[in-house]
Amino acid sequence: MRAALAVALAAGCATSPTTPPPAAPSPTTTSATALHLLGELPSLADAGAPGSIVEARYDVCLDDGGRVARVTPAPGLAAADGAIVKALARWSWFVVARAPRPCFRQSVLVGVPAVGRIVRQAGAELRAHALARPVTTAPATLTALHAGKIVDGVYKVCVGDDGRVGSVRPVAGIAGGDNWSSASLRATAWEVVVGPLTQAPYCFAATVHVDASTVVARDGAPKLPPPEARPKEPGVSIVVTR
Repeated sequence: MRAALAVALAAGCATSPTTPPPAAPSPTTTSATALHLLGELPSLADAGAPGSIVEARYDVCLDDGGRVARVTPAPGLAAADGAIVKALARWSWFVVARAPRPCFRQSVLVGVPAVGRIVRQAGAELRAHALARPVTTAPATLTALHAGKIVDGVYKVCVGDDGRVGSVRPVAGIAGGDNWSSASLRATAWEVVVGPLTQAPYCFAATVHVDASTVVARDGAPKLPPPEARPKEPGVSIVVTR
């Protein structure tokens, strides 16, 4: 990977995620707060229009060991509920709750892969740049988490022969922002220039920029977990009772 691409996805643009209809609070949802630490979504090409970002919500309940016990659409995304529920079962969170076995509502942003293009040229260098990006802003919860700061995350983006993003994985991600960053990069149409013998997937580094320097920290706003808060394995969360 020789190309590190700056993706301008900072605040100031119109919001593109499709907001689902409001749902009545689930009786299992508590006042727990949860910060996503680990976990990815699969490529969901049928979740919406190519190049769009779609939002869905799910109620997640953990067991006594911090493992995911149940995931319920609230409402979810009918076209992709099965795949999303399966993926969320392997996510990990930093959860602050009043009691063990907490439940919380998780907003999930799904980036529907756009169609880019693969260009073959002489040479072995792989280069990529964005042809079209989704119009999106960092969620308010994310900018509140990093109030007063400018943060950048680096992600490994892999594109297939069809020109669509197949996977996005954090290399040095943004705390609490990996889902939004991944959705934004998946929904970007990329032009990837590769050598004549290079085979898919075509992977490169992309940088996501969040400018929260003008956001004022407020009492009760979400807090970053301590540095030692690391999930032991996928699907196991860190739960702190208060």
